[in-house]
Amino acid sequence: AGLESRRVEAVATDGPHLLFGNTEGVFAVEPDAKPTQVLRDISVDRLVMLAPGICLAIGAKQISALRYDNGRWAEFTDRIPGIGFPYLVHRAKASAWIECGLNRVARISLRAGTIHTQIIETFPWKAMRWVNIGIIGDLVVLSGPANGRVFFDENTETFCEAPQIQNILQQSPHWLSRVAQDSTGTIWGSHERGVVRFIKSANGYFCDQTSFDLVRNR
Repeated sequence: AGLESRRVEAVATDGPHLLFGNTEGVFAVEPDAKPTQVLRDISVDRLVMLAPGICLAIGAKQISALRYDNGRWAEFTDRIPGIGFPYLVHRAKASAWIECGLNRVARISLRAGTIHTQIIETFPWKAMRWVNIGIIGDLVVLSGPANGRVFFDENTETFCEAPQIQNILQQSPHWLSRVAQDSTGTIWGSHERGVVRFIKSANGYFCDQTSFDLVRNR
């Protein structure tokens, strides 16, 4: 598709659409077509499809958004300053969450066509720890040191208690750093020695600790 001569830093897909980003901006690649530049004058490190036809372009210095309309991708809102290098980016129900560093995460969302950024740097634990992000349904799970975990509800856009999810995750024999839920409802968790999964049954979730014993890395 003509990508061979271009450095690719970020990739996002939406049905038949493919976007990739680099230090030059963002390029769109449609089926059987050469790349077309759709965003300029911005260095893009991550791309996140927030919704069909809506893509965030995240760079260390600037953040923008693209929309697919009338057969093409185009920037549709004012850019905002970046929040530093976006090391790991996760898509939640209505936003993108970024692991930024020690005791620092960011939430990026769109409201009435405007990009909003929320920086979170205050947590229940005092130690400076990397904050790992996970997504379970409408909940964003922020995990720090052992027994340090908080939840954010994407529907209310507030921090909340989640005792049911907390009880499920505590079935793991290891402290889980990141969690994710797949389309079947199964919850996956990663820890310093591998992965576990929580399988939904008529009696609730149970922790499968053995099926992936061959995975023994962080």
